[in-house]
Amino acid sequence: MADAEGNAGCKPRTPVLGILLPQKKACKHLTPALLHRAADEGVTLRVLEEGVPLAAQGHFDVLLHKIRSPEWEEEVCAYLDSHPEVTIIDHPKAVQALGNRATMLKLLDDDTWVLKAPAQASPGKGGAGFTCTTPAHQLLAPGCSLAGAEDALAAASLRYPLVLKPCWADGREGAHALALVTSSAGLQGIIERGAQLGLALPALAQPYIEHGGCLFKVYVLGGQCRMVTRASLSLDQDGVASDAGPGHHRSADDGAEQPGRAGDCGTARPCPGLQLISRVSAYPSSECWGQEDLAPADHGVRIPPPWVWDALAQRLRERLGLHLFNFDVILPREQGNEPGSTSTLLHLIDINYFPGYEKLAGYEELMVHFFKEVLQQRACSN
Repeated sequence: MADAEGNAGCKPRTPVLGILLPQKKACKHLTPALLHRAADEGVTLRVLEEGVPLAAQGHFDVLLHKIRSPEWEEEVCAYLDSHPEVTIIDHPKAVQALGNRATMLKLLDDDTWVLKAPAQASPGKGGAGFTCTTPAHQLLAPGCSLAGAEDALAAASLRYPLVLKPCWADGREGAHALALVTSSAGLQGIIERGAQLGLALPALAQPYIEHGGCLFKVYVLGGQCRMVTRASLSLDQDGVASDAGPGHHRSADDGAEQPGRAGDCGTARPCPGLQLISRVSAYPSSECWGQEDLAPADHGVRIPPPWVWDALAQRLRERLGLHLFNFDVILPREQGNEPGSTSTLLHLIDINYFPGYEKLAGYEELMVHFFKEVLQQRACSN
């Protein structure tokens, strides 16, 4: 047979894309619809088995994965050393920075990204200027005292109310916990009983920024990105976290158990000034998968135009060296809506590797497009 230029030769071997995910994620991600669509588009997928050496699972040209363990990282690096022709999506060393929120936010420390509309794009209402930075933050280490913690917070120009997140963002139990701390008593509760309450130190402290309870979550798949909105943490006039989102709120100063809430989390002493929230921006249920706008209708913040998300996604791809991730952005409610405003501030608050793409509308199409993009780039580089 002949190739596209009429040269005789053998039919080229179809590239194989190997994919290895934790069992729980694989069940949701590797659906029959995805596998069938990939096959229809000429993409050969091989689902790999965790615990079986890569070298024993046949040939593949590209490896996609989301396994977190030192043993796995060591195996992948050794495999790549002996199989340099294999493309890895993504390299474990590049993924490591996202497993720790302190190192994650160093991506933008002492740096502000200025985003300008491309010539062919409409800048959007309120002018063409957008800037992106990370909120101030301070790591609170295990064993710290209240006085020491508050001194460190003051040095970082942080004051109550504060949002505390686990330092670790690597999928371990409790990695999605969130605490709203409104006083020294609340911070003391975390220092003394954090593990019992579900948010142990080390933890990252950031200022609570009023953002209308609207979170912008941007999913990146190589050159593609998709923005959706989610309900987020919002405070009422009394400084209490409202149920803007589907997360489960636990007030550690409640005196009794209530449906959907935990009183004093099984302790004898109440903990004023502390509210615990679990997965505030998650979907309420799988029935909501595919819905792109779940933010409160009255959030009151400007919706940036699509080119902003494209620009941020490209910057992060370059800075991270990753293909598959999502990032969370909030817009301070008190700015960017004034008449004549020419610049809007964005806060990048979180980045996650290989997130739940299966929750997006048209997920199979997006994923197979990404597979083809990777294979095409590989073909062009060889």
